[in-house]
Amino acid sequence: MPARKFQFDGFTLDLGTRQLLEGSAVIHLSSKAIDLLAVLLLRRPQVASKKELHEHLWPDTFVVEGNLSGLIAELRRALRDDVHNARFIRTVHRHGYAFCGVAQEVSERSGSGVVPAFSHWITWEAGQAVLSEGQNIIGRGRHVTLWLDSPTISRRHARIVVTGSIATLEDIGSRNGSYLRGEPVQAPVRLSDGDDIRLGSILLTYRLNSGQQTTVIGENQGNLRNATDPRDQPSRVRRRSRSR
Repeated sequence: MPARKFQFDGFTLDLGTRQLLEGSAVIHLSSKAIDLLAVLLLRRPQVASKKELHEHLWPDTFVVEGNLSGLIAELRRALRDDVHNARFIRTVHRHGYAFCGVAQEVSERSGSGVVPAFSHWITWEAGQAVLSEGQNIIGRGRHVTLWLDSPTISRRHARIVVTGSIATLEDIGSRNGSYLRGEPVQAPVRLSDGDDIRLGSILLTYRLNSGQQTTVIGENQGNLRNATDPRDQPSRVRRRSRSR
């Protein structure tokens, strides 16, 4: 699967080469700062708590809180961002950080920001995420595609595999199980638009946009604007109590 790239305001984060570029110029960042920026972009527009970021960046290691604030300062210097008038990294007082800029994900095959005719989405109470072609791992560990914040979610809980217009859901040995339409998922099963999925205690909805090719023009997860965009339709995400 091609390495993921994100573009925002003249910058490109290339997760394949692990480089931040401004135009064609490489901007030096530490490895941990690259990891932090990747998490914030993948989680946008959600807030990543300080606890989550510590677990992702320094798993099974105790570090002082100043290490995280130091990485945030490193990113802001590299991006020429202002803590008091943030363009990219927003501080949520006493909680964490969020990417607040306009960003879009681009593929190796096209840097134009044009997404395929079929685009696949997961929505839930806290936000929404675009699924990429190929394997999308859902969990709360490192190196997952979709990070869900709940103690009922395993580090590698489930995967959704996207192939063109087809998406399949599979549980990958989670502790609390994966459910589709109220039934336990025991083998890969094909998803249909509007399907309700429960992973642990988290309720999600799968959406399929099967419209014509659409240019990415918006903010947050690369917004798609056409008649079949799931965010232009009533939300089907059920209420849930807030988890860790």
